[in-house]
Amino acid sequence: MRVKHVAAACLLISSMIAQSALANIIALDWTTGGGSGASSLMRGWAFSTVAAIQVTDLGWYDADLDGLNSSHQVGIWNEVGTLMALGTVAAGTTGTLDGKFRYTNSLTGVLNLGIGNFVIAGLSTFNDVTFRNIPLANTIIATQISYIEDRVGGSSFGAPTDTQGLDVGYFGPNFKFTAAEPVPAPATLALFGLGLLGLGWSKRKKA
Repeated sequence: MRVKHVAAACLLISSMIAQSALANIIALDWTTGGGSGASSLMRGWAFSTVAAIQVTDLGWYDADLDGLNSSHQVGIWNEVGTLMALGTVAAGTTGTLDGKFRYTNSLTGVLNLGIGNFVIAGLSTFNDVTFRNIPLANTIIATQISYIEDRVGGSSFGAPTDTQGLDVGYFGPNFKFTAAEPVPAPATLALFGLGLLGLGWSKRKKA
């Protein structure tokens, strides 16, 4: 009975550590440079995934970090224009502020993205600006993705297909993610090892 309790405790602790290792990763951020602008058109950016990811949050740029003037519907499309994930970042300070963006984790659609090309975009408004034309050297891009180009579209919500050739931009929309198949942390592996040692010791004592 003691062996079962030791094994169960090790598995529980290991699971907790593995979950804590799944901290959300911000897809893209920047340090300095660029400028802001406002429009009532679809604005976003294309990216490729170099590893499978799971989208956890969709966000919108909060220029003054004091809340959004309008709600923003944000989506992720695949390379053939199929909407994959969708969320709405609420107006005001309801969305969770992380860095320069407010996020929602109330999402619908397919949140697990395999390796491929995707577009994240949302319908901008004159009330909330987007940030654009950032030197690539000033960007912080998660290692699991690669930036491709800016994307612009029309005045209705849908996959934007055009580019204006900006250095890096438009960042109204952003997203956070975790690895789709996380690798166990070293501490997790150590706990499994201790569990196995405990199991062996208990059996030896009984013998």
